[in-house]
Amino acid sequence: MLTLPEEVVEIIVAHLTAKELAACCGVSLGWRELFNKDIFWKRFCDKRLPEYLRTISSRVTPRFVIPQNSNSDLTPLCDWRLSYMREAHLWANLLEGRHTIEYLESEVNSVIIQCKFLKNDFLLTLGSKIVVYDIRATPVIYVENPIRLLPMHSVDLCEVFGDRIVIVQYFVVQVYHINLVLQNWPQERIFVYNQDTECTFEENQDINSHILGLPLCARKPVCKIIGNIFLGSDQINGSIHIWDLKTGKKIKEEVFKLALSSRFIEFKPSTTCKTEIVVVLKQNMADGECFLFLVYNLQSFEFYPLAKSYSRYSQCLLFGEHLAIVSFNNLQILNYKTCEMIRELFSESVTIDVWKNNIVFNEGKNLRRFLSSAEEVTLLELDMKIVHFKLFNDKFLRVSVKGDGKQDWQGQMCGWNIEIERTYWNIGNDWKKIIQLPFRVNDLCVNEPCTKIVASVIGFPWVLISYW
Repeated sequence: MLTLPEEVVEIIVAHLTAKELAACCGVSLGWRELFNKDIFWKRFCDKRLPEYLRTISSRVTPRFVIPQNSNSDLTPLCDWRLSYMREAHLWANLLEGRHTIEYLESEVNSVIIQCKFLKNDFLLTLGSKIVVYDIRATPVIYVENPIRLLPMHSVDLCEVFGDRIVIVQYFVVQVYHINLVLQNWPQERIFVYNQDTECTFEENQDINSHILGLPLCARKPVCKIIGNIFLGSDQINGSIHIWDLKTGKKIKEEVFKLALSSRFIEFKPSTTCKTEIVVVLKQNMADGECFLFLVYNLQSFEFYPLAKSYSRYSQCLLFGEHLAIVSFNNLQILNYKTCEMIRELFSESVTIDVWKNNIVFNEGKNLRRFLSSAEEVTLLELDMKIVHFKLFNDKFLRVSVKGDGKQDWQGQMCGWNIEIERTYWNIGNDWKKIIQLPFRVNDLCVNEPCTKIVASVIGFPWVLISYW
């Protein structure tokens, strides 16, 4: 092996697993030197993790410790092998349930309704006020009320895009630059989205006074941010307003000829294209409700020919040239450009999501990945029927399965169904189950390196779960 040309060694290593490569390093001193190279180890690492795990101290017991060489003749481990070892330690913590649990400050915790990671170790919480936590160690309040909320209106949308945050209250859109060094973040612009031009306000003027003259709409506006584009609905006149957040210019007002009983329900952007969205409308008919699905192009400002209506609606997804719609227990996948039906599934309970630019759905005990009309693969097969699942990123999946039917008398009287939650992490090509958390979770969010989870727990306030 030591006499082989380097090109041949690279070809051999390309067929080895990380475990096999580590075993080769243990054969002899010569083999250790041969295989202790970044070029061999880099392919086993998640490129998002090395820098983060290298700079953040491990706090979960047992902590990660860089192996020390007792033999002074040995060269230090290469950087990418150390990165792989840190990553393997993180996945081991996840799979074996090694973590720390800490609580956000109780004074504001009870009214938190939403959490978002600003960065891997900074958390923005939205409740009666906006609070930013530093969660590098024990959670502490880092910034409080960094932006100016309208006191008389709830927050209809709070979304981070890049280093900016957008807050929508009623028809008012505020764009702030996120600067964690400052206590008050600089406001970039403010506009009332159903008007035509950006607003200008004096520094000491009350923003709330500007919208007192606007007509009151009891229906909550539907808003969405896609790249730099903002979309907001006006339920009063049945219109969509499209703005460029970077320039502060209004691009388009699209007016729908809707009945008075109709309203916007959702704007769902494509998972593969930033120029297309699904517009979901709810119409009250004489014989009941009807949900209408339209696909709209944000470049041509035109609708595609497909228009589908259903009496019930659970979920929809737009990906590639496909529109997937779940209506009660029926999943339909259509080509929205040709109006062709591609796939239909009837099941007791159907959930859909997107993973690696393909739709994923549950069918019986299986989690299936739709690749094309002629190809599907099974991602996960369980021993119980899957009733619901949610993908939080490309590695983290939470599954609810149907229980064995055993209920206490109260559950039987109320008709409750027993659901069991199982949480999986995708490591390599396999889905592996982590040890279950000691409480039932309502909602959660995960940071990009998958080292921290912030969860809303039934019977408890929001908690921070750390795996590193």
